[in-house]
Amino acid sequence: MKTIVIIGAGFSGAITAVNLLRQSRGQSLRVLLVNRSGRMARGIAYGTASAEHVLNVPAGNMSALADDPDDFLRYCRWADPQALPSSFVSRKLYGCYLEALLDAAEHGAQSGASLERITGEAERIDVDPDGRGATVRLDTGRIVPADQVVLAFGHFRPHDPSVSTPEFYDSARYVRDPWSPGALEAIRADEPVLLLGSGLTAVDVALSLQARGARTAPLYAVSRRGLLPQAHREVRGTLAPESAQRMVAAMGDSAAGYLRAVRQAVRSHEAEGGDWRNVIAALRPHTPALWHRLDTAQRRRFNLLIAPCSCWSPLLRCSSR
Repeated sequence: MKTIVIIGAGFSGAITAVNLLRQSRGQSLRVLLVNRSGRMARGIAYGTASAEHVLNVPAGNMSALADDPDDFLRYCRWADPQALPSSFVSRKLYGCYLEALLDAAEHGAQSGASLERITGEAERIDVDPDGRGATVRLDTGRIVPADQVVLAFGHFRPHDPSVSTPEFYDSARYVRDPWSPGALEAIRADEPVLLLGSGLTAVDVALSLQARGARTAPLYAVSRRGLLPQAHREVRGTLAPESAQRMVAAMGDSAAGYLRAVRQAVRSHEAEGGDWRNVIAALRPHTPALWHRLDTAQRRRFNLLIAPCSCWSPLLRCSSR
């Protein structure tokens, strides 16, 4: 029997398990899903219980199954018949959807394939001398032999900012992780709050604080690049699949080539009355293949050139290095 250990049970870990079970095709397969918190198919992004925290992508573009693009939309309409492809639904609902997919894959797996959920933290991975397997050691003392190990850690907590008084980190005035249980409970409505960052997490924190009652003190957000959260447009139009294929073919195998091809596609699409965001949306089915196309050096360049931008709009109008 083949054993695959997946470390991390957020989106990436859960969907990896789902696809392994769905594609087992009767082979003897044991999938072990390890998660420190015990909450499967949630992670940081979809573990929130707040209805104010919504997806930043419309429901019609959020299916977790590549072969069924309307899967999540059907789930949304099961929960709310009025849901539209353009609806921005709660991240909590998406977490429920991922959990439902994992349960369905487990119960629908063919004979010989199984899923085991493990609550614990992987402390060490020892690769076998012949390189054909590994041993995963958990903080519970359990030792798990594996044929393959999948690392699905997700995002790590950000580094602490530099301050002149390190004891500030241990004070009640500093919230290192806004997602930890009860992290925001001690903040009063009459206390000013400084948010380091102006992206989605900052918006989520602001919404959470506002939902606890009318604030009498201001919220301040600091952005390293002077960017503010942008409102979503009304979803309209798409990029033709053949145009997306031409763009992907023109990208080559370098980060600069990717940027040039996307800019050219944006110019052409906007000249026809389209919106640049349609170009980015059209890349979604191709992103795994595009990432694997880059070698290590080009992946580093991609992270330097593209990833720091919080949205594509300013990127498409800045000059390439």
